[in-house]
Amino acid sequence: MADDCEDLESLTNQLSSLVTSLQQQGILDKYFDIFYKVKEDTGNPLFFLRTALAFCSNAERLLNSLHRALHFPVVDFNDILEYNIKLKGSSSSIGLRGMVLGCADLAKAINRESREGCVLALERLNREYQVAKDRLATILELERKITSLNMDKS
Repeated sequence: MADDCEDLESLTNQLSSLVTSLQQQGILDKYFDIFYKVKEDTGNPLFFLRTALAFCSNAERLLNSLHRALHFPVVDFNDILEYNIKLKGSSSSIGLRGMVLGCADLAKAINRESREGCVLALERLNREYQVAKDRLATILELERKITSLNMDKS
């Protein structure tokens, strides 16, 4: 039992250090802290895990839709704007600063109705997503372990 408490404390400290580092690097922002703490407010220890996984699935779908929309013979910038708004909203709600900034770049290209600008912005957005996805994977692995230890204590 003492080992579990030490493991839980160690994992919690690792997670906290990782999040702080990612915030200092500009990958996460303060909204991530709020998003993470919602699990406590809901009383659902799996809320964070499920929502983060749903974000990844949704983000990949939206990024694919953006890619397809930019490769039609005639680009419908209204469709691209709609996908970008959805992606920016979900990214900002969980505190992914790099993704939000990438969406802002895409919005500027959409406003200029520049296919080339949109393609370049989407490339950046894809890079930002890969970074976010990789870091979220590490966060989620730590969170799974923490949740498992907490559930074992109950």
